[in-house]
Amino acid sequence: MQNEFKYYLKIAVAVLLVMLGAIIGGAMNVFVDIGAAWLSAIAAIIAAFGAIFAANFTRKTLTFLTKQHEDQQALQRIQMYQSHKEAFMKLLDELEQTYENRYKFTDRDRFYRSIFPENNFNNFSTSVDIKQKGSSGELSDKIACYQILVREILTYTSVDFNKLDNIVTWVMRLKNQLHIVKIKKYKSGDVILDDKMLFSNIFYINREVHHFKYILDNLIIFTGNTFLEKNKPYIFPYSDLLDYCLLYSGPRGLKVYFNNELLVKTLYAVRDHAFRYRDEENATSDHEAIFTKLSDLFKEDTELDEKLGNTNYVYNLIDSCIKYLYNHKLDGHSSLSVQRSKFINNLSDAQKELIAKKDR
Repeated sequence: MQNEFKYYLKIAVAVLLVMLGAIIGGAMNVFVDIGAAWLSAIAAIIAAFGAIFAANFTRKTLTFLTKQHEDQQALQRIQMYQSHKEAFMKLLDELEQTYENRYKFTDRDRFYRSIFPENNFNNFSTSVDIKQKGSSGELSDKIACYQILVREILTYTSVDFNKLDNIVTWVMRLKNQLHIVKIKKYKSGDVILDDKMLFSNIFYINREVHHFKYILDNLIIFTGNTFLEKNKPYIFPYSDLLDYCLLYSGPRGLKVYFNNELLVKTLYAVRDHAFRYRDEENATSDHEAIFTKLSDLFKEDTELDEKLGNTNYVYNLIDSCIKYLYNHKLDGHSSLSVQRSKFINNLSDAQKELIAKKDR
């Protein structure tokens, strides 16, 4: 404000000096002779002074209005950015609910940034070009991860544990890229690595892979793109994965959690034996009967803990398995052949525990 006052003071002094010079130079005679002209000159000087003042005022007004417009635009960008982020969080809430709240999305801010890496308070967009290869973690990478997983499943033709390792690895990668973690306590069938959940359960893995696509489709629509193309029909190697985890060591470094691991693996070993012999010439109805009972226990989408919590059901199932082991010859085609007595003892001990529970 002080600088502006000095500026206008200088202009006023300049005008006064001009007038003084005119007086000294004899302009006063002109003023006496033709006073109207002199008054007109003064008026012109005053008008010029007013024009200078008005021009300076207009310049400052325009600067203020421009600044105000820029501030409004910046505020609008911030509001749009926040609203877009809130809509993304709401979408994640809805996706959690569609899978019975079995999992949740973690580190949501980081998840948002992985899909919209260019968005911030100064730069904002609601769309993403998924055809353009981006940095690791962006939406295009998540889609590529899912497509590789599906390709691994489609090219799986027979029992191939190395292939199963690859499939489980890609399931893990996709789950991590989607920032998914399980929120409920461990239950039988949960797949664990270093005490961390990889995917909810081997009994639901097929359903989970399909749900991964559902999540991706929603993210793709949210970014202004169209659905992923439908995959060729495929059957996830669920039975082979169960064999891998229950009869062998399972995928490298992974552990499948079971509330009663010894009982579960023993029952599955009996099922495996019945399965191998149900088509033999000397197979009896007992093979088919025990195989059917145990297959129902381990079928896809089963709630294993819920079934094993039914004391009468489990007691009768164990009793049928013990009778099956006593009544049928076991050769070298299964693990039961080598450890028959051990498995019978395991089943007998489990039966005794059930009886003890009933008596409590």
